[in-house]
Amino acid sequence: MKKLFFGACIAFMALSISSCGTTGSSSSSEFTITSGQWSANGTAGQSNFCYVHSHTMSSITQGIIDNGYVLAYIKFTGTNTQYAPLPYTETYNGYTVNYYHQYQSGTLFIVRKDSDLNTIPPSGSITIKVIVVNTKDAPLLDGVNTNNYVEVKEALQLAD
Repeated sequence: MKKLFFGACIAFMALSISSCGTTGSSSSSEFTITSGQWSANGTAGQSNFCYVHSHTMSSITQGIIDNGYVLAYIKFTGTNTQYAPLPYTETYNGYTVNYYHQYQSGTLFIVRKDSDLNTIPPSGSITIKVIVVNTKDAPLLDGVNTNNYVEVKEALQLAD
């Protein structure tokens, strides 16, 4: 009986320790959006029209929304090697293309909207890097340029 109780205690402690190491930790993740993964949102030709990609992210919790940060960076496949922070704006012949992110518990939304009201979905692939920062790690970003993905990654000691 003592061996069974001792074994149960060890198993409970191991489970508690392993969940403490991951719960509430800042994390990074990456995903690619292809041209067919965008959904039209709003009325075409109207100011509310945009294209949206929804990505499930269990790391975006209500605790993160209330007290942490969700940072997102964009990289266009084949055109550059650096991640640019969201929001990101490209300027073309008299209009701009804007990319930005929004989130709710469990979901990250990447939005593309053109200033000329003729928004079209991107034709190529886009890679998104997301860093979810918990309250405990937020002070590590004091003095860090959060527009620079590499600086943020290094400050939070995140693996790529």
